[in-house]
Amino acid sequence: MKEETKKSTKKQVISAGTATRGLINGFISYGFLVGFIFLIIYLIVMNCLNKFTNNNLPNELNYTIPAIAAILAFFLIRGVCYLSSFDLFKKCKVNKKDLNIVYSNTNLFFILLVILSVGLLTVNLTVKFRNQRTELEDLKTQYYEIYEEKMADDLLVNAIEDYTTNKTITLVKTMIFECGVILGLFSLFTHQKKLVEKLN
Repeated sequence: MKEETKKSTKKQVISAGTATRGLINGFISYGFLVGFIFLIIYLIVMNCLNKFTNNNLPNELNYTIPAIAAILAFFLIRGVCYLSSFDLFKKCKVNKKDLNIVYSNTNLFFILLVILSVGLLTVNLTVKFRNQRTELEDLKTQYYEIYEEKMADDLLVNAIEDYTTNKTITLVKTMIFECGVILGLFSLFTHQKKLVEKLN
């Protein structure tokens, strides 16, 4: 009976390539799931706050909320890494001589995620600011069509000030959150190694 139990709990030895694919697939799968839940909670919280403040969040909250989100993102990324590692190594193991290959491959994957994250952030901000500039140009045209020149000038100055302020706030908020994501991904270099050594 004891021998059967030992056989049933014995881990299957897998190659470095299989382990790498398992870790990456698990990270992506759990990442999408956890990220989706995180996004839904974030949107609900922001919607409630905007209702209470009439879409005019105080400056303190403008920077506090992204900071909290960045901290949560840091720990969620590490949590996703743990889930993917635990899911793979609860039934499998890798020969110690192949572990360095697994570490190298997963580290490369994490570097690619950092590059992808920064790239998507840059594209998103570029598109967002371009749309806002287009809206500003449309406002300028409307102001000079509807109002007298002096009033149109004053309204345009106010619109430009609002655009500049919103742009600065958006940049700072985004950079705060992105720092949490990037630090979380870079922390996986050592975190993943410790997990694999512990769970293998």
